[in-house]
Amino acid sequence: MTGPGGRDFEPPPRRPAADPPWELQAGHDLEDVYCVYTEWQVMLTRGLPDVEVARLRDMAGWSADKLRGIGVDSALLDRFEEYLSALPGMDDFPARLDEEWLAARLRVSQDVERLLNAARAAIAPHRVRYYDYGVMLCRIRLCLRMLRIMAKVPAEVSAAFPDIVPLYRKELLRVTAVIMALVAHEGPDLPHDPEQHDLDREFTAFAEYVSSWWAEDAAPPPELPERLDTLLEAAGFRKGGDSVKQDMTWREHAAPVPETERLPLPVPHSDEEREQLASYMNEIRSIAGGGEMERAVELVRDLLAICRSVLGPVHPLTLHVQVDFAAMRAAVGEAAMAVLVLLDVAHTAQHYYGPYHPVRYLVCAHAHSYLQDLWPEAAQEIYDFPLKSLAEREEAELPATLHSARRTIREALGMESEPA
Repeated sequence: MTGPGGRDFEPPPRRPAADPPWELQAGHDLEDVYCVYTEWQVMLTRGLPDVEVARLRDMAGWSADKLRGIGVDSALLDRFEEYLSALPGMDDFPARLDEEWLAARLRVSQDVERLLNAARAAIAPHRVRYYDYGVMLCRIRLCLRMLRIMAKVPAEVSAAFPDIVPLYRKELLRVTAVIMALVAHEGPDLPHDPEQHDLDREFTAFAEYVSSWWAEDAAPPPELPERLDTLLEAAGFRKGGDSVKQDMTWREHAAPVPETERLPLPVPHSDEEREQLASYMNEIRSIAGGGEMERAVELVRDLLAICRSVLGPVHPLTLHVQVDFAAMRAAVGEAAMAVLVLLDVAHTAQHYYGPYHPVRYLVCAHAHSYLQDLWPEAAQEIYDFPLKSLAEREEAELPATLHSARRTIREALGMESEPA
């Protein structure tokens, strides 16, 4: 605009937005590893999936490098990186959670907690607020993840762990209250970073949203995960991947074919290999029948890995071995996990084998036979679909490829045999 005397007034140039503070990501990553050794998720799933192990090692390793650069105790960081290399994956999760394992888990959690405190002490005062934000955001994500998991597990599983949902709802209320208090706090002990004005506004908006529904015993609203994702994006959270431990721009590309539609390629193998693996399975069943159930569980675990490698993950024998593995785990006190595995195997058979393939029905019938004792409602669902359409139809109405499977399944179900 033009002022008196022809003077021009222009708005000041817009200051470029500052990068989000890396301390926020570091607080989140350290707390994420701490949760592995203290929270229920890893116990329920008996280890982390490979992709989650890789993500944690990548991201927490990146944060450890950042903390090493500002002088955090190298001994603590060395131990932390050892724990990252030994994260409990599903393949190496202990079969029995004995006192020694639980004691080791406690020691790790204590060391990570010491690192959390040492890192906070080493961070510049105007960045400590953001480190604390990162820790709390991790705990909010943990609570939402656990509530989502418990909403999807079978009733048999949730009944075995009745305290988990109340526990994480209470923790969610606690950590969101801490977020609101951090946002509202003003003082020299926890100063704001002037360069993070835009980020501070995002946290203020999130705190105002939380305060709109927060109350004792309040259930989290359905839009909370979406609001949290918006905040995480504004906070510049790194995404996991195959990146090395360095700052980088991450780009995601859509997969050509959705993962759920990919078909695993058949694995070349000989009849002799298949027969040998089937013979091993029969030997393990004999061991289990003789009362050595724990030994049988370990043997069938190894056999399942071999079948996946030699035959492929969805070969009929691989799926039947997986069903036996689940049944044996139920026999040694892991009924909740066995239920999840049996449902997954039945779903896999239905997904990869069509309505005219006998494997679809034989694998589902095998899973159904154990679910009848573990979770009758789920067994009935598998009977209603797909077994009923095979077992209750006249043989003459079915293609010849299904006749043998129909007779086998009817016999297993105790249904009256019909003349061939």
